[in-house]
Amino acid sequence: MIKTILLSLFLVFFLISCNKNETVKIEEKKAEEIKKEENKVTETTKQEQKQDVAGSKNIDEEFFSIKINFAETAKVNEELSFEILTQPKKNHHINTDYPLSLKLEKSCFDFKEKYTKEEFSKVDENNLNFNAKVKCAEKGEHNIKGVFSFGHCTDEICSTEKISVNFKINLE
Repeated sequence: MIKTILLSLFLVFFLISCNKNETVKIEEKKAEEIKKEENKVTETTKQEQKQDVAGSKNIDEEFFSIKINFAETAKVNEELSFEILTQPKKNHHINTDYPLSLKLEKSCFDFKEKYTKEEFSKVDENNLNFNAKVKCAEKGEHNIKGVFSFGHCTDEICSTEKISVNFKINLE
């Protein structure tokens, strides 16, 4: 009888010990997933910080690259330019049939809220370029924010992109 009780206790402790090991493994796996997610957020933040350099922003993705050029300072009511230059990479090309657009948030600058394909300076399978000249009558630091939408394809598949555009211009 005592042997049975001891054997039962041993079995219970053994099962508890196995369960604890399994719980530890599950917790380690969750911690690893959280760390991976934190690394993604950190990488995104690094990329956003890299893009905040005044005068130029580079967005370098696997299948395309975008360069945004702009004046970091200008005078009030002085015409200034900004451009968005997009090029596909690898075996991708710009989908010229996709309804591309640039939607900009309202600000002191005198640009339209939405630009369509016809208003881009160059649209072909290898380049997608946009140029704008804008003015603002208010001194200080101002943001130009918006969303740039376009499509790119391989011979087998197409993808659409919505890229956040955000840069600062200081008007003196």
